[in-house]
Amino acid sequence: MSSQKVMASTPADAEKIYAKAAKAELARDYNSAFRHYINCAESYLYLSSADGLADKTKGDLKASAKKALERAEKIKSFVNSTRQANKNSPAASGSMPPPLRPVAIRHLSVEERARVIHRGSRINGLNFPKFSNSADKSPNIHQPSLSPEQVQESAVWREPKHPIIDLDLLPQEIVQQFVTDCSLCASMSVYTAHCNQFQRQNILAAQLGENSGIIHMKLLFNGAWRRVSTDNQLPFHPQEERLLCVSCNRGILWPSYVEKAFMKLMGGYNFSGSNSSIDLYILLGWIPEHLDMRSPNFQRETVWKRIVAQHAQGNCLVTLGTGRTVTQEWQGSVLLPAHNYAVVKVEEHGDSDRTMTILDSWVDTGERLTEARTLTISWDDIPNVFEGIYLSWDPSLWSKQLHFHGSWKKNNDSSVTTASTLRLNLNVSMLAIPRKEVRGQEREIWLLLTRHISDTSNTMEYISLEAGFEEQIDGKAIRSLNVGVPGKNSYTNSPHYLCKVLIPLYLTSGSLGINCCYDGMHENETGFSLSVYAPNGADISWNETTEELPYAQTINGALTIKNSGGNATYPTFMMNPQYHLKVHSDRTGQANSSRSAVVFSLQTSKEVPVHIIGTWSSKTGERVMQLSQTDIAFSSGSHVYGHARVATKLNPGEYTLIVSSFEPEQTGAFTLKCESQTLLEITPILQEGAEMYREVVEGEWTMETARGAPRFGKFWENPKVLLTLKESCEVKIRLQLSVPSSSTALNLSVFDDESRQLVKTTGPYDDAISGVVTETFALKAGKYLVVPSTYQPDVLGGFRMFCYSTLAGIGVEKL
Repeated sequence: MSSQKVMASTPADAEKIYAKAAKAELARDYNSAFRHYINCAESYLYLSSADGLADKTKGDLKASAKKALERAEKIKSFVNSTRQANKNSPAASGSMPPPLRPVAIRHLSVEERARVIHRGSRINGLNFPKFSNSADKSPNIHQPSLSPEQVQESAVWREPKHPIIDLDLLPQEIVQQFVTDCSLCASMSVYTAHCNQFQRQNILAAQLGENSGIIHMKLLFNGAWRRVSTDNQLPFHPQEERLLCVSCNRGILWPSYVEKAFMKLMGGYNFSGSNSSIDLYILLGWIPEHLDMRSPNFQRETVWKRIVAQHAQGNCLVTLGTGRTVTQEWQGSVLLPAHNYAVVKVEEHGDSDRTMTILDSWVDTGERLTEARTLTISWDDIPNVFEGIYLSWDPSLWSKQLHFHGSWKKNNDSSVTTASTLRLNLNVSMLAIPRKEVRGQEREIWLLLTRHISDTSNTMEYISLEAGFEEQIDGKAIRSLNVGVPGKNSYTNSPHYLCKVLIPLYLTSGSLGINCCYDGMHENETGFSLSVYAPNGADISWNETTEELPYAQTINGALTIKNSGGNATYPTFMMNPQYHLKVHSDRTGQANSSRSAVVFSLQTSKEVPVHIIGTWSSKTGERVMQLSQTDIAFSSGSHVYGHARVATKLNPGEYTLIVSSFEPEQTGAFTLKCESQTLLEITPILQEGAEMYREVVEGEWTMETARGAPRFGKFWENPKVLLTLKESCEVKIRLQLSVPSSSTALNLSVFDDESRQLVKTTGPYDDAISGVVTETFALKAGKYLVVPSTYQPDVLGGFRMFCYSTLAGIGVEKL
C-alpha cells in the first residue's frame, strides 16, 4: 500500500472523498472507509486554513471535517468492540472484521510541510510570518527588550536625529559596546568585507532602503524566510546622542537596524550569543559548519587548503571563536573568552607565511567609540589561540538542492524517553566516473539538519543526524554479528547539524537512508528542516513511494540495572529485554507462504548506545541465552547512541527480538515501535527465574579445588554447595564464570547428599558465554550437593551460581 493520498483542492473534491468513504462503509470495507474519512477530514481542515476566507465559510469547512472524523471514530469503535466480543468465539472468527490499519502522517505531503512552517512562525511568544513582497498591513512593532547593561544606562527609544543612509562601510567600523552579540557583529563585519572585496550588493543594508518609519527585515528562521518588522527607533543614551547598541563612528545605521531586527527575533538585546555561522545562516541562508580545533580529528593542513581556496573565490566566510573560560593572549594582545572574531583576510605566501587578519569588535564601556581592533595572526598559531573555526558556505555552490520540513512528536506516555527519530529516504543517481578518472574524484552530499526554535532561551534540546547508503543482497539488508564500539555521542544543542556523506565512486543509483534524531522534548511537537546539497552530475529526490506499513504497535520499556546486559560478548546478554514475535502471513492470520515487511524502531536517551537483534524461535516464549551467526534473522547493525532501526522481510513464523545496550548496566527508558505489513503479535518474554525466588552464590576454583571433570579422577574435590529444602519445590540453577571466557567449558551437577546419586545435570560440558543451566526440575525435601566444575583441571577463577526456586528461604551453604 502506498503512503500517498489524494488531498482535495476544493470543497467539491472533499465531498467526493466523503462519498467514497460512505460507499466503502456500506460495503463493510472498514479499512478503506476509515482511511477515506480521515483523508476527508484532513482535506476540509486544509481548505479551512486558506487565507481570505469568510468566517462562515471557514466554520462550514471545519464542521464538515468534524463530521468526517466522527464517522471515522464510529467505525473504529465498532471494529474494536466487534473484535473484542468475538475474540474467544471460534464460531464467529470467520466473520470478525480485520483490525483497522492506522492512517499514518504524510510527512512528505505539501500540506504537512506547510503546517510545520506555519507552526514555526511563533517564536518567543511573537508571530513572525513568512516574508512576502507585499507589506504586512498591520505589522507587529513590538520593541525588543533591553539588556541589563542598556537598562543600567537608562536607554530610551527614539529616532536618530541625523540618519545616514550611506551603505558603504568598512568592516572594522562595526563595533559593539553594550550588547553581548559578538557573533552577530562578527557576522556583519565578515559579510561587509566579503561584499567590498567582491563588489557585491550588501543585501542586509539594501533591505532598509528608504523606509517610512517601518523596517521589514528578511531573516531565515524555522524553515522559512520570515518578516521581522521594526520601527526606526533605536536605544540611545538619555542625555547624549550616543547609541547603546551596535554602531559605527560615522553614524551609518544599517548595522543597528539589522541588530534590532535580529534581537527582536531572538527574544531581546539580552542575547547570550551563539556563533557566527549560525547567525549568518539566519542573515544570508549560508550553510553553517563548525570545526573544533581542539579535537584530535582536526586536520590542520586539509582545513587550511579548503579555506584559502574557497575564501579567495568568495565561496565561504570565516570567523573564529575563543574558549568559554580562559582569556587568551597573543603577542601581548588580550583575546576575550567566548568571543567571536571576524576573519576579513586570508593570505598565503608560501608554506611559512600563512595568515588570517581578524577583527575584534568589542569596545569597553566608557571608551570613546573607535574602529575594531585588527590583528594578523599566523595560521600556525590559530589552533593554539582559538577553539572553534566557523565556516559559512554559499549554497549556490551546489547545483542540486532539496528541502524537507517535518516534526518530531512527543510520546504520549511522559514516563518514557523524550527522544524521537524520523527517517527519510533519498533517491540518488549519479553520472558514472570512468575508472581512469576515479583518483581524486571524491563526491559528497551535504545534509543540514536544522531544529526549529520556539523559545530561544531553551538550551536543553539536542539533535543528531545519521545517513548512509543502504546496501542490500538479494533484497535483504546485510546482517552481521560483529560487535563494534559505538561511535561518539554526536548529539549537539546547536540548532544545526551538518553531515557529509561520501558518494561511492562507482554508484550510479542508490537509496540514502537518513535518520533525523532529537532528544529533549519540552513540547508535544518540535519542527525541523532538512536541506540536501548535491554536486554536479547528481539527481536527487525524496522517496515518496515508501510502503506505509498498515499495522503498528508501540511498547514502552526500560533498560535497568537488573536487565541491561550489554552486547552479545557479555554473559549477561541473556538478561536484556526480549520479546516473542509471531508474524502472520496476512491481516486475518490465515497461513500462506508470503513474506511480511517489518520495521522495528527503538528510541532511547541520547546517552545510551542501543541495538536490536532478532533470532528464529523454536519454542514459544523461551529466552535466548547466547547468539551465534546462524541464529540471526535480522539486526540493526552496530550499537548507535539514542536509537536503532531495522527494516526487513520475515516469513510467517515465530521470532525473538532482543533490545540491548552496548555495555551492561547502561540504563534508560525506551520506546519500541513495531510496524508490519501483516498482523504481528509481540509479547514480553519473562526473565529467567521469573516468579521464582533467587539465591546467588559466589565462589572460585583454586589450586586445591580446580579438579576438572570426573574423567580426571578428582571430581569430588571441586567446590561444593549444600542445598537444603524443607519441603518439595521446583528448582533451576545457572552457572557462569565471573570473567567470561569462550575457552572454558562448564558443567553443573546436582546430587543427593546421602547417596551421591546424580539428580540433575546441565549436560555435556559447554563453553557458552552465558554459562550453563539446568532445566526447571522438581526436588523433594532434603539435602543436595551442587558441584560446579570446569572440564579441564587447574583452571583457576571465580564463578557465580544463580539458584532459582519456588520455595522461599531455601538453605544455600558453601562447603
